[in-house]
Amino acid sequence: MRYVIIGNSYAGISTVEAIRNLDKEGEIIIISEEPYLAYGRPLISYWMGGDWETKHMYYRDKAFYDTMNVNLRLSTKVKTIDTKKKEVVLENGSRLGFDKLFISTGGTPFVPPTKGLEFAGVSPLTTWGHAENLQRLGKNAKRVIVIGGGLIGLSAVKGFGAMKKDITIIELSQRVLGLALDEDAGELIHAELNKKGVKIRTGRTVKEILGNDKNEVRAVILDNGEELFCELVVMAIGVRPNTEIVKDTDIKVNRGIVVDSRMETSVKDIYAGGDVVEAYDFINKDNRVLAILPLAFEQGRVAGSNMAGRERIYAGGMGLNSFPLFGTAIMTMGITITKEGDGLEVMKTKGKDTYKKLVFRDNVLVGVIMIKDTNYGGIYTSLITKQVKLTDAEKQMLLDGNLLDFEAQRESNMPWSSMNWVMQRPIKEHVTGVR
Repeated sequence: MRYVIIGNSYAGISTVEAIRNLDKEGEIIIISEEPYLAYGRPLISYWMGGDWETKHMYYRDKAFYDTMNVNLRLSTKVKTIDTKKKEVVLENGSRLGFDKLFISTGGTPFVPPTKGLEFAGVSPLTTWGHAENLQRLGKNAKRVIVIGGGLIGLSAVKGFGAMKKDITIIELSQRVLGLALDEDAGELIHAELNKKGVKIRTGRTVKEILGNDKNEVRAVILDNGEELFCELVVMAIGVRPNTEIVKDTDIKVNRGIVVDSRMETSVKDIYAGGDVVEAYDFINKDNRVLAILPLAFEQGRVAGSNMAGRERIYAGGMGLNSFPLFGTAIMTMGITITKEGDGLEVMKTKGKDTYKKLVFRDNVLVGVIMIKDTNYGGIYTSLITKQVKLTDAEKQMLLDGNLLDFEAQRESNMPWSSMNWVMQRPIKEHVTGVR
């Protein structure tokens, strides 16, 4: 049996581990476009800013690949997949046959057509290679423009903040992290960024990037005509599933590669996982792209088991982010943006620099925002995952952070003791086919 895995990050690595748990003899080949062993992508901004040593970036070393008997092919680009012949076609024209294939090509930066992208000093920030390039360019730069205020944009802010650069965020929406934070939370994060000297221009976008006679970035022009001088521009508008290699194949793609509850695509023996797929979201009850690290790892585990012959079902995931920004902890999960008439109950509390918002549907916790005080985040996550019905008193205890009283309340109504009750409520299994 030959297993071929495209991608060497979290989903790909967990696929290897799941396969080897069941099949000790099958041939495993990993193909990666990048030149690195498996590394922690969330750490690249810390590395760029000098807070993380290179040797600590790897979460699987060479001994892992040797122990797992993996043929690792780094700096190798896949062009397409021949699903009929069951072959991976490499960019150099060579072909690699497979019995089972796993696709975990991750996401690719979205860079809108903008005049001036060709100038030195313009770069995305999604890979270690990008971080190396920006760190090198940043040595002689004083001013940095970050286009986009999402997670990638704020990662760039962390990295360049550690390098003591003058930073301006350009964000089209009215606040940073606009897909995860509501207006109240956004105000607090903007205040924290301003305290650190980070400037934020909301409701704006970059119309053009200007260069000097050395073809280096010298400024950007906003859509209102304003000119901002800079030496670096980070394109951090967003990431899209990297589905290029399945283009013009019979593997079904919507926004991402479509998979079923076994992480199998529309083509038999071809599986996918991680940021490239649309997988089950148990809160919204549909398939969607959820670019979350733990979900990628679990999806790989499910796919690897099924590839090696043991049936395993992916129970689903939800949006979940935990993000430290200049010492301010930000945690979001599930449904965080609400509006009148959506049938959701919202409870929230706001302090001088803290904020908590809980969202309930039919007395079940389905969303959380926590700023600064993120204690007991795991319990909130478990409550959402296990879809536990709560009383009004219990909801108030959660909002107030009275977890000891909350635990006592649950113990009085449950046959078991301690917070173990949270983990004993299994999520409802879903059955979903390829859509």
